[in-house]
This record gives sequence, C-alpha cells and structure tokens, in this order.
Amino acid sequence: MAFESFGSDIAKGNTADYSTATTWVSVGCVTSITPPSMTVEKVEVPVCLNAASRTKEVRPGATTPGEASYTIQFSDGDVDDAIAALGVFGSYRIKFGDSTKGMVFNGFFSGFSVPELNENGFIQVTCQIQMSGDPDEVSGLS
Repeated sequence: MAFESFGSDIAKGNTADYSTATTWVSVGCVTSITPPSMTVEKVEVPVCLNAASRTKEVRPGATTPGEASYTIQFSDGDVDDAIAALGVFGSYRIKFGDSTKGMVFNGFFSGFSVPELNENGFIQVTCQIQMSGDPDEVSGLS
C-alpha cells in the first residue's frame, strides 16, 4: 500500500535510545523529509594467481547507516537550537503520511544549512541526522 507524504512528520524522542523513549516532540513545521538510507560495503575477494577464472568475487561487508534530512520553516530560535544540537545523540521517529506506520532510529544531529535568501521565498532550514545502528519499523502511530 502506498502512503501519501502529506501528514508526514519527524519527531525527537526524550531519550538517546528510541527503545526507551516515551514521548516524541515534532521538530517543527516540516516541509520535506528524506529518510535515512543504508548501504552495504563491497568486499573484493583476492583472485588466486593460479585460478581458472580471472573474474573477481565480491562479497557483502559491513552495513553503513546513512543520513536522514529534513527541512523546516525557519522560526525564531531555530539557529540557536540547531547549534546547540550539533553532535548530540538522540532518538528520532519518522511518521509516514496519514498512516499509522513509520520508522525509528538513533543518531546524532550532524549539520544544518540555511539556503539562499531571496525576495520571493520563506526562510527554511535543512537539518541532517547521522543514523547509528539499525532502524526499526513501527506501527500504531497517531
């Protein structure tokens, strides 16, 4: 079943580990969310000099957690809050649209940027969270 993006949200938990978080607070007026990705390292197996085939073998290595990002409308205090949050480990939850499903993960606030300011735009702040460990799927969100 496909989810609409309208109604999605990202929230920060009240503990550094999502498994113990009991309350979640939205990060603000979110205009976009990019959930974290995960990649698997590719490990090349050395080719034997006397092997019948010269084709390399590749095996899966360690999984590398990616980075999530979100953009919020700028409001008073956002830059001070972002500077204070840099490098702070926490728990995060992304809710998918109007569904009751989402994902939770642990990570740290790894950066933020304010894009070009122009006469026709609203100021927005883009924030990044480096995921640490595996994410989990959750359901029953309201």
